[in-house]
Amino acid sequence: MPRLLNLLVLVSLFGAILACALPARDLYAADVGQLSNPPNPEQSAEFFEKQVRPILVARCYECHGPEISNAKGGLRIDSRAALLKGGDTGAAIVPGNAKKSLLVDAINYGDTYQMPPKRRLSVEEVAVLTRWVEQGAFWPERSVRVGAARYWPLV
Repeated sequence: MPRLLNLLVLVSLFGAILACALPARDLYAADVGQLSNPPNPEQSAEFFEKQVRPILVARCYECHGPEISNAKGGLRIDSRAALLKGGDTGAAIVPGNAKKSLLVDAINYGDTYQMPPKRRLSVEEVAVLTRWVEQGAFWPERSVRVGAARYWPLV
C-alpha cells in the first residue's frame, strides 16, 4: 500500500511540474484542437455573423432553435454552450476538431445522423460550418451587427 501511495504522489508531482512548464497558449491550443493560426476575434465575429449564423438560422432553427420548447434530440443550437452541451447523444461540436464533431458528421450525412433531414446543405454550407468548427467554433457573447457604424450618436 505505501508503494501505491508513493506512486500516486510522484505522478501528481510530475503532472504539476509539467503543467507549469507548458506555456498557457499551448494549453489553449490543445483545447481548441491545435490551431496553428487561429483567426483574430474580429475576423471570427465577422465570419460567424455573415456566414455561420445565417446557415444555422435558415437551416437548423426550425427543429433546434431558441423558439422550440422541445428541441429534437434534446439539441439546441442557438449558443456555443448549447452545442458544447449537446443533445441526447452528447456534445454536438468539438471546437478545433471537425472529425470528432457530431454536427459536422450530421451535415455530411454520416452514419449517426443526417441533418437537415429534408434537404442536404449545399457543399458551400457544409464547408462553412466545417471551417467554423475547425477554427474553434467562435460564438460572440452577444449578437453584433457586422459592418455597422462604430460611433455613438450625438444626443
